[in-house]
Amino acid sequence: MSDPNDPVSGESVTRNQPGPLVENKDSVVHQTIYMVAKSDYCPCCNNEVLRNDQRFRCPECGKDPIHITCQDQLTGWCKKCAESDEQMRNNCGRLCLHIEGPKGVKRVFLFGQRTVQMGRAQENSLKGLGNGMEDCPHRPRANDMILRVVEANKDGSTGEHVERSLLISRVHGALMAARDGPREHMKIIDVGFNRKGSNNGTWVGNSQIRPWEWRELSDTEQVMIGRDNTRGLSGLGLTLRVLRGDRAAGNRIEAVAITRDDALKDTNQYVIVVREATIGFGQNMSICLGPYSAKVWARIRIDEAGQWAMRAEKDGPLGGMAGSDDTGYRTGLDGLSMKGGELSL
Repeated sequence: MSDPNDPVSGESVTRNQPGPLVENKDSVVHQTIYMVAKSDYCPCCNNEVLRNDQRFRCPECGKDPIHITCQDQLTGWCKKCAESDEQMRNNCGRLCLHIEGPKGVKRVFLFGQRTVQMGRAQENSLKGLGNGMEDCPHRPRANDMILRVVEANKDGSTGEHVERSLLISRVHGALMAARDGPREHMKIIDVGFNRKGSNNGTWVGNSQIRPWEWRELSDTEQVMIGRDNTRGLSGLGLTLRVLRGDRAAGNRIEAVAITRDDALKDTNQYVIVVREATIGFGQNMSICLGPYSAKVWARIRIDEAGQWAMRAEKDGPLGGMAGSDDTGYRTGLDGLSMKGGELSL
C-alpha cells in the first residue's frame, strides 16, 4: 500500500475525518467518510491475504504477497513456479553420458528432477502400483534408478547376485534435493508400496531409517539399500557426495554424485543435476575421471528451454572435438559425439 497506515487485505475502517459539509435548518454537520483499503489476493490460490496471514515473496517470479501455505517446501518458491519447474525437469528425462577412456567405457546417468525414485523393478512390472496411496509422502511411480547387485566372477565377467538383489524392494525409496529456508540439503525416504515401507529397510550409516519419514543426509553419506542381518547379507551400498557452489552464491547444491559399492563401481555412476554438473579430474567434480586436481573440462545443465545442454571449456581437453589424442578420452551423450562449445539436445 502507498500509505503504511492503511489497513491491509480489504479491511473496512471508519475515519472520523471531516468530509463535505451538509447544511440542515438548525446546524452544519460533518459527513462520515468510509475508507476501504484495496484487497490483496494470492496469485496461487486466489484467496484474500489478510493482515494476520503469513505471507512471502516468491524468489523466482517475484510475486507478492503469497500465502505461506502456497510455498513449495522443496524449492522455497510459490507452488506455481515449483510445479512448472518440476514439469520441465521431468520432461528432460534421464540422460546417459558415455565416457570412453584408457580404462574402458564409463556410463553416467544424469537426472534433471530433484526427486529420484529407486528400486529393483523395471517400469513394465509396476503397472497399477500406487493406487490408493494419495496420502503417501512420496507416491510410487516408475523407478528412475533401477538397482540390482552385480558381482564379479572368477573369469572376469560380471553377473547379477540374485539373492542380494532381492533384498531391494521393487519400489524401495527416493532421494530428494530439498530446501529448508535458505539452506539446501539431501533427504532420503524408505517407501515400499504396501504402506509398511520396503521389505528389508534402508540404512544410513549403521542406523535404519523409519519407513515413510524423510531423513536428512550429510554432504558425504553411506547408504545401504536393503539388509538382512540374520543371514549376514546386504543389498546395494550407495555413496552420496553433495557438490555445492560458492559461499557467495548461498552455498547451494549444484549436483549430487552417487556411486555404487558393487562390481559396477568404476563403470556406472548417477548424478542428480540440481543446477550444474562438472566433468574433470579431482574430487570436487561431479563426474570425476581421476584423483588429480585440474580445471573443469565440461559443464552439464538444463537450459531455460528445459533441454539438456553441455558446454566444454575452451582451454580444456574437450574444447575441440571430443576424443583428443592428448587425453585418450572420448565423450558422447546417448551415443552422440560431443564437440566443443554449446550443445543442446
